[in-house]
Amino acid sequence: MDDDGLVLYAVFEEDEAELRAAHAEGVALQAADARGWTPVLHAAFAGKVQSLRILMELLGLAALDARTPDGSSAIHLAASEGNVECLEALAAFGGDLTATDSSGWTAVHAAAAAGKIRSLTVFSVLGLDLSCKTPEGLTPAHCAAMSGASMSLRILQSLGAKLDEADSEGETPSHKAAAAGHVECLRELYLLGAQADALDQHGRTPAHFAAAEGELACLKCLHELDVRLDTEDAMGETPLDKADIEEQAACVQFLQDLLNLERVTN
Repeated sequence: MDDDGLVLYAVFEEDEAELRAAHAEGVALQAADARGWTPVLHAAFAGKVQSLRILMELLGLAALDARTPDGSSAIHLAASEGNVECLEALAAFGGDLTATDSSGWTAVHAAAAAGKIRSLTVFSVLGLDLSCKTPEGLTPAHCAAMSGASMSLRILQSLGAKLDEADSEGETPSHKAAAAGHVECLRELYLLGAQADALDQHGRTPAHFAAAEGELACLKCLHELDVRLDTEDAMGETPLDKADIEEQAACVQFLQDLLNLERVTN
C-alpha cells in the first residue's frame, strides 16, 4: 500500500497515531486520490470526525480549501450526509459555511436536497439563512422540492425558511415539485401554505409544468387540492395545451375528461 493508501486507511480507521506519524514523515495529507478527493473530504463524507479534527489540527485552515470535482467542500459533504458532528467540527474550526459549489449551492442547499434534517437544524442554530439563494435564485426549498425531500420542506418551514420564493425565472418550489413529479412535495408545500397556483414569469402555474412533463400524478394531486387546471399562461396556453404540445397522452386524456365533465355539469 502506498503512502496515500495508508493515509486513507488511517482516516477510515480513525488511527490518530498513524496520521500523526505520516505527517511527521512528510507524507502529503492533502494529496487527492484518483477521484480528486483529499483525506479531509473523505473524512467529512464518511463521518470520521476524529480523523477530521486531527487533519485540521495538522494542516490548519488550508485543509478546508479542498474541493471535489463538482466544487463541493468538506462542509457540503458533511451536510449532505447528515454527519452533524463533522459539520459542527468544521464550523468550530472556522470553515466557510456559506461556500458554494460549482452550481452555486451552499451546504444548506445540499442538506435540503438530501433530506438531512439534523444538518438543517445545525445550520439554523449557527444562524445561517435557510432561504439563501443561488445565482439562479434557487432556495434550499427549491432544492428539496426538486429532489423529492418532503421532510426538508417541513423542517425548513418550522425553522423560518420561506417556501414561496421565486427563482430567476419566477418559479417557486411548487413549480419544481410539479415538474419533477414529486407529489408528496407538492402536497406538503400546499399544506404548509405555499401557493399551488403561483405564476412564473411566463404566467405558468405548477399545473402547466406537470402537464408538459407528463406528471399525471401531480395533476391529479392539484385537482384534489381544488386548484384550477385551466389557467392560461402569457401565451394563452392552458395545461391541456401544454400536454398536447408535448404529446403527453395520459395528461391530455385526464385534462380533457375534466373539461368535458365541467361542460356537462354546467
